[in-house]
Amino acid sequence: MFNIVIVGAGFTGTMVAVQLARQARFPLHVTLIERSGRFGRGIAYGTREDCHLLNVPAGRMSAYPEDEDHFLRWASHRDASVRGGSFLPRRLYGAYLRHTLGAAETAAVNAKVSHLNAEAVAIRPCEGGDGGDRTDRLAVCCSGGYALEADAVVLASGNYPPSDPPCATPDFYASTLYRRDPWAQEALDLPRDAPVLLLGTGLTMIDVAMSLHARGHRGAIHAVSRRG
Repeated sequence: MFNIVIVGAGFTGTMVAVQLARQARFPLHVTLIERSGRFGRGIAYGTREDCHLLNVPAGRMSAYPEDEDHFLRWASHRDASVRGGSFLPRRLYGAYLRHTLGAAETAAVNAKVSHLNAEAVAIRPCEGGDGGDRTDRLAVCCSGGYALEADAVVLASGNYPPSDPPCATPDFYASTLYRRDPWAQEALDLPRDAPVLLLGTGLTMIDVAMSLHARGHRGAIHAVSRRG
């Protein structure tokens, strides 16, 4: 059996697994490794807040290019008010991806898909019986000290947490006033009247501002863009 290991089970890793399950023409074992344990969501669709919406309407968010209404049918089956132009919560799309993965696994004829809640920490050539390296297979080393052998590995690790911005006083990073990761569970736990400074004015800034608004935040929110 041909073994494929996919590191990361956000949108990309999930859809690679789905298409492999659908299109396998010979016995195939696909292993999805996800350290968060939340398969099919990733950062983009892992939010639990309804104020975080898709920036593309439902009628254009199908997981299958050959079936443009796939997501719209799934969503409207759960809420009859959904239309092709509706902008739906991202967490709902995460549930859709999880459903799509499960459906593909159930319908697969030649493929088996396994889920592994672990962190992949290294990839190396498999060791041969004589102590040498085998270049035809790879070992995906996981947290916990065990490894999976694979004929192919797909890296779908997604976005890494933001790096610390340059600062003349690096001890600031240890301050309780500084929140490096806006997606951390406690990142927005702060007094409602506290002023907030957001470094960056992209989509994440909008998400944070919407989350603060939904929590009833009353303090001033300043957003700084280095590009203006």
